[in-house]
Amino acid sequence: MAGPVVTIARQRGSGGDELAALVAQQLGVPLLDHEIIARAAHAAGVSEQALQASQRHSGLLSRMLENLGRFGASGGEGVAMEGLSSSALFATSADFRRLLEKVLREVAESGPAVIVGHAGQVILRDTPGTLHVFVHAPVEYRAARIAHAEQLSPVAARAEVEQSDRERVRFYRSAYHADWYDLRLYDLVVDTSILTVHGAAAMIAEMAKQACVTTQEPSLPEAAAAASAIAAEAGDDESTELRVDGAELRVRPMTPADAGGLLALCRSLPPLDLLFLRNDVTDERVIDAWARDVADGRIVTMLAESPDGEIAGMASLRPSDVPWTQHVGEVRVITSPTLRARGLGRALMKEIMHAARAAGIEKLTAEMTVEQSGARKLFERLGFKEEGRFRNYARDQEGNLHDLVVMTHTAG
Repeated sequence: MAGPVVTIARQRGSGGDELAALVAQQLGVPLLDHEIIARAAHAAGVSEQALQASQRHSGLLSRMLENLGRFGASGGEGVAMEGLSSSALFATSADFRRLLEKVLREVAESGPAVIVGHAGQVILRDTPGTLHVFVHAPVEYRAARIAHAEQLSPVAARAEVEQSDRERVRFYRSAYHADWYDLRLYDLVVDTSILTVHGAAAMIAEMAKQACVTTQEPSLPEAAAAASAIAAEAGDDESTELRVDGAELRVRPMTPADAGGLLALCRSLPPLDLLFLRNDVTDERVIDAWARDVADGRIVTMLAESPDGEIAGMASLRPSDVPWTQHVGEVRVITSPTLRARGLGRALMKEIMHAARAAGIEKLTAEMTVEQSGARKLFERLGFKEEGRFRNYARDQEGNLHDLVVMTHTAG
């Protein structure tokens, strides 16, 4: 990478667009916003006429492609979108999102730039040499700016900024299973009502220059590699050997590098197994979010690994983040369908229960459907007791309703 790459996420009315332009100007690097959309549009098969129309009508192409990303090639109400080639008619939300992600990674790899929006802080989160910025301001301040710029009443302007905030929160949650306000996604958070747009831009530009300064200290990638090596060594120390039907398995803590293996395991599960999981674990975005939580210490996951590196099972512990239930943790266990009823789930659960005790967690909860009799028996043998049932709580892919069983275990 030839220079800094700055991603800027901003609240509507915070002056984030003006700030981004100033940062790009001070760094002498390209400002990329609509160009990201244009590159993805070209790859998706949007016609040259549509690209030219977008230059004449601000936001046209962006709206078209936002609809493409949300609904496929129709506008969501059966209205065909003009300007799309036949190849784009087959695009899906996931296809288009992957296309945008590919463009963003190519931009980050090719050299310095300021990228506005497009979930750059999520997609490029682990890319060396990037600086991720969130630009915000109080709602009253933002509403006043919008009212002045767009000749709106104060009430209408406030409604605009609040609606924009809600939409972006929903988008990040649905598209990336991420919280737009999660401070872990950003290296710098600036309030333009305090710093002013020009003051914030100068500070960001200076920080971006520092992000690519080479010193005698270990660079970020080297430090990260060293940390990974230490974690891997600790993982080896904490691993245990397990024999299941003659096969040797290694039980060890999960690291973010295991995301691909965990995804493969989850995609091998029968549909009924997926019912008691809070998220669609066959979606790579969900697994990526899981890996981030593992890296940040928000969830503990133990994996059973075969000699060839295949993930055969997992157990997880998610401590409660609610102040009055910090003594409670939720556990999950998944095993490969080919290794059921052979002691693997029990071995993984013992490891995760040991981790819970070490963390001072006093009460564990587990959820499953009534039909998952094998899972219920496993938890009963481990000392879990049924606390209650929720009738018709889970709906499968065919629309059938299932009762949910809640079981708990109290450390004694």
